[in-house]
Amino acid sequence: ATQVDTSGSAFTVGTATEGTGKLVLDASGNVVYQVESAGASRQTHNTVMAAEAAVVALNAGNDFILSAREGLARKENIGKDGIAVFAQIGGGATRQETGSHVNVNMWNGIVAVGRKNVQKESTTEYGVFVEHGWGNFSTHSDNAHRGDGSVDYTGGGLLGKWTKADGLYVEGSLRIGSMHEKANNLLRDTVRGYGYDERTTYKGFHLGVGKEFAIKDGNTVEVYGKYFYNRKDGMNFNAGLDEYNLDAVTSQILRVGARYTMKRERWNYYGDLSYEHELDGQAAGRANGMAIRGADTSGGSVRLELGAKLLANEKSPWTLDLNLTGYAGKKQGLQGSVSVKFMF
Repeated sequence: ATQVDTSGSAFTVGTATEGTGKLVLDASGNVVYQVESAGASRQTHNTVMAAEAAVVALNAGNDFILSAREGLARKENIGKDGIAVFAQIGGGATRQETGSHVNVNMWNGIVAVGRKNVQKESTTEYGVFVEHGWGNFSTHSDNAHRGDGSVDYTGGGLLGKWTKADGLYVEGSLRIGSMHEKANNLLRDTVRGYGYDERTTYKGFHLGVGKEFAIKDGNTVEVYGKYFYNRKDGMNFNAGLDEYNLDAVTSQILRVGARYTMKRERWNYYGDLSYEHELDGQAAGRANGMAIRGADTSGGSVRLELGAKLLANEKSPWTLDLNLTGYAGKKQGLQGSVSVKFMF
């Protein structure tokens, strides 16, 4: 064949395919377009970033489960029948690096019911919880337009802790639930924008070990290590004539840190400094069978938590727990929460 266009040109088909080619003359003298390369379009990367955003939203619930486990053990939350009740709500904004990045704004809430059994040499705490989270996200990539969406999840689980008399403890939780993922304008062709509206299942657990040391004036220092596992199932959807298959995304976070609690007559104050590392966080998928450029949240972040607890007494039946948590590193952002209870 005789080449007509030596410079070549780029092309896009639908939302999923882009490549390069050029005009040539075939053996019969007809002008035809010869494809030189083709693959998943750059904008398809938005879909795996959106999957990462959903897992970021789910991971925000980790600390609420920890707070529920701690709250069920407090004497002010335990009724005369021995049943403890705890509720907390909070929200925050997170920027998560993915190779590109996503911004996630979430509200999270949890309600837990449990019991605490005190023995001579140890204490056992156990309970059940219901959790819910809702919010929105945006995807940001140098090679694609911005995408927007929303995510909410509802689920429940079990939690427990065993503590020796010397302060050594082991804790854990299980969670399972459903996520509603909705996205707008993640993908575009020459006519319109496309997204999805799908439901997926999530599951997770956490394990922790630590020890609390009593120091002067009733204050305490706690050192700990915790492991969080969360997995969101994959999903399939169509954008026009293009088919997308997104794989499941797994998060494995290891956190090590220390907490100092200063106890006063009406108020307790605490500070918690930790380092956490995402060991997994890979998101992958295919568009019309072609591999999409993946996203990756693995890496480390520093976490600082500050809080204050107002304790009930004979003059005031109210208890109040205020909390603020900040992240720096691969994950950046702020999250706050509040728990209020009236003692009858």
